Amino acid sequence: MKTLKMLALVGILASASTAFADSSDLENANTTETGTTLQTHDSVGLGFAYNQNIYDGVGNHIQAFPLLNLNYDDFFIQGFTAGYNAYQDESTTFALIVQPMFGGYDSSDSDALAGMSDTSYLVNTGVQMQYRLMPFSLTAAAVHDVTGRTGGNSASLKFAAMVPLDDTRMVLIPSITMTWLDSDITDYYYGVTQSEATATRAAYDPGTAVNIGYGLTLKYQMAEHWGATFGYVFTQYADDISDSPIVSRSYSSAVVAGISYIF
Repeated sequence: MKTLKMLALVGILASASTAFADSSDLENANTTETGTTLQTHDSVGLGFAYNQNIYDGVGNHIQAFPLLNLNYDDFFIQGFTAGYNAYQDESTTFALIVQPMFGGYDSSDSDALAGMSDTSYLVNTGVQMQYRLMPFSLTAAAVHDVTGRTGGNSASLKFAAMVPLDDTRMVLIPSITMTWLDSDITDYYYGVTQSEATATRAAYDPGTAVNIGYGLTLKYQMAEHWGATFGYVFTQYADDISDSPIVSRSYSSAVVAGISYIF
């Protein structure tokens, strides 16, 4: 199944989100608060997400994915986002980014999708800017699909806060993300062409959409080199998505758990 809804459950560096799930990156569990900046350490790990699927007739599933937080000079990989920090100071970072947008479906995923053209992931490039005033952060991103599948654009605005619960070993991070998707992207994932229409599936041409995601993540440093991440995200989809005849609900939720080795 190609419906890989990689839900991003907060972190301070947010990336643009997909229509089928707000996706950004899961940072390593060793993020701590020091003054006005975030101190992070390189880490690699493995996470699992239990996702609700909004496509009609497609069941929920558990998806494994890598947890990455790697930095070399001004280059970084965080989650599924790779980038270059073109400018940064104590409070502001401006980066050039490359990131996939996971999602889509096979027409064989359910009877309701039979006869539809298969859809797949996108690869986006763009810019990301973050402003930090601890314990808060505001991240904005704008990206463009370069695969040629849609040629579409998307943008996101994310507000997050870090709430230490146990010195620097345990941090709770609530967040809210607004994601804008242009009609090229929504049509690719949720549109129904005249040739795909049936007696029970009307043709549908969605417009632009703004989805809202609410996240809550707990990060816990279990030992010197090991950290755990637990999270939940609830996504409310725009009417232009939920009104699609191949979509069965207007919201989705996901639960994520992961463990990382901290360098």
